[in-house]
Amino acid sequence: MRRLLLALGLTLLTIAGATSQTSGRVYRMAIISPTGSVLDLTEAGRLRVLFQELRRRGYVEGHNLTVERRSAEDRPERIPDLVQEIVALKPDVIFTTSGRVLDHIKAATTTVPAVGSTSDPVGDGLAASLARPGGNITGVSIGTAGELVGKRLELLRELIPGATKVAFLTPRHGWESIYGAAAQEAAAKLGFSLIGPPLDSPHRRGRVPSRGCRHGGATAGRPPGQRIW
Repeated sequence: MRRLLLALGLTLLTIAGATSQTSGRVYRMAIISPTGSVLDLTEAGRLRVLFQELRRRGYVEGHNLTVERRSAEDRPERIPDLVQEIVALKPDVIFTTSGRVLDHIKAATTTVPAVGSTSDPVGDGLAASLARPGGNITGVSIGTAGELVGKRLELLRELIPGATKVAFLTPRHGWESIYGAAAQEAAAKLGFSLIGPPLDSPHRRGRVPSRGCRHGGATAGRPPGQRIW
């Protein structure tokens, strides 16, 4: 999270430098979340570290920073409309921790800067490369899909030689992405059967881990490792 906040801070600083920052300038940030309540997207909620870091860098909500908040509240079909709504407001930067939201931002605008995280920005078409992403989207890569997911499953095979089923904990977007394809390919090579279904609702998120355990399955999530891009 701190690397993602660093990327956001650097983006705001770049905007400030490009617009000749003055004491009277008020910056506009938008936050889009695919889950949870919009009331949680605050310093008093789950974004305490974000707003503390922004304050440390000189951006204080209610002083020189205004924030637009939107949440799909676990209804992914709402994300495209929320993104369009935010883009129409022309904020200085959009912040999200969702690769799915970044996909819709890329489709909606080439000019509004966005900062976020995803497993494979190059593979997902969000960046030309990690060193030179280009475009209007930057952030943190939380793993390279093809390589790290295979390594994780290989390690799982060594730790639990008798395992035959693996619970793959990811939303449908992840299941259908390059990361999901890499996981399924690696699992097939190692003789694993991936247990779904994708995590499309909070109710299902609570059921899938226990389902995997009942069927003698191990669990695999997103790969470790982060890089700013």
